[in-house]
Amino acid sequence: MAAGGRTYERAALLQFWSLRERPLDPLTNRALEDARLITNFEKRSEVKSFLDSHPDYIPDGWENREIPPPVETVRFLLETATYDDDVHELAQAIWHVRRFLDEMREFLIAPVPPWRARDFFLFGVLLLLLISLATLLAHPIWKQLACPLQRAGDNPEKLVALLITGAREIQHAVIQKMDALGSTEKNLEAFINAGASVPLLNYLKDCKSGERLGGFSVLQNLAAKRPDVVIQSGAIEVAAEILQTGNINEQERAAIIIWNLAVQIEHRDRIGSSGAIAALSQHLDSSSPSLRQNAANLIGILATDNLKNQAKSIRAGALESLTLMTVANDAGDRKAAEYALDVLGRSYVRDLFLALGPSMVHIAATCLILPYLINSAH
Repeated sequence: MAAGGRTYERAALLQFWSLRERPLDPLTNRALEDARLITNFEKRSEVKSFLDSHPDYIPDGWENREIPPPVETVRFLLETATYDDDVHELAQAIWHVRRFLDEMREFLIAPVPPWRARDFFLFGVLLLLLISLATLLAHPIWKQLACPLQRAGDNPEKLVALLITGAREIQHAVIQKMDALGSTEKNLEAFINAGASVPLLNYLKDCKSGERLGGFSVLQNLAAKRPDVVIQSGAIEVAAEILQTGNINEQERAAIIIWNLAVQIEHRDRIGSSGAIAALSQHLDSSSPSLRQNAANLIGILATDNLKNQAKSIRAGALESLTLMTVANDAGDRKAAEYALDVLGRSYVRDLFLALGPSMVHIAATCLILPYLINSAH
């Protein structure tokens, strides 16, 4: 019986396999999992009964009526398999494993003697040795992480240097320490003077999604202290990119940073050119209430007295989303949307009047004068 579950004559099956150079099921021509052959004793009994009931019949290809004796599978492959070297090697491996198991059988089934006090002592010593070895192997890793941070201490310049040159694990630790030290004005000024903005932004760009929150906290403190330096380092573009690609928490932090930078009017054109308005317009439909409201307020801030940002907001579909927010159940949504719509609406009407103002004046004058002329003619 082959691995496919069908029974064939062994010699004929092996001859078929040797022609095809791999084990296949002759009936379906599908590849078999392996070349195992198991003696089907039920079929052997049926063949014997058939021969007994037909004493003069000799099957085709048989030299006589004698049924060949069962052949052990692995031994038969070792002796006869020449069509596939892989099968032969597999058979050899199985044969050696079986010999090993036969030799170890008595040991495996032998009863385990009860442990003595000496056995427990030796086991404890072995366990301590393994723990000590694992500690020694792990020590260089911890030393690599701890020693640079210990040498840097609370020195802002050394921490920024580690942020530039350190490995990713060290950078994570440096960011945490910078976040803890960034609560004082003196440390923030020292970080800015040491040039922390550029490596911090590179860290935020290279980090995977979900690892940026600590860096955002540091960037937010730096932006509040010296927005001009942070903007020159490219903070607007990085925040706009994360506003589009980050997770919800990172998008909320990016929106807050852009809000802090948009307070100064001279930065709003650059924010609008960074692609932030399109991302903010999409976030008006966000599942996060704070992200929705921050997006609406930011659109209003960026559109105030800025024709380019007004046009970008309208082209991005902000008017439709903001209109839907005005009928939302959340009071914060309604307030933020009304503010943004008020800015966009006043700007839209004003621009329309400025564009059509002379024509509208002429039309109004004509409407007033025309009735007077008609009555005078009569």
